[in-house]
Amino acid sequence: MEDIKSWQGFLADPKDRGVLGKSLKLIITDGNPGLLKPLKAIYPFVKGQGGLAHKMGNMAVKIRKMNRAHGL
Repeated sequence: MEDIKSWQGFLADPKDRGVLGKSLKLIITDGNPGLLKPLKAIYPFVKGQGGLAHKMGNMAVKIRKMNRAHGL
């Protein structure tokens, strides 16, 4: 289940065991709101970015079918 509480537990476990993420420079996600909030709470100093594949997929559905390249 990809809710805030599940992600909070998933991310808090390694941090509680000493993985503080001090050398993290960027965290790339699929934009899942259940993940974004815990990431900001646990690693507030790390920049976040949405994944390119998801962004392209979100944009592709906005293009009229007649204007799409083959394979989309």
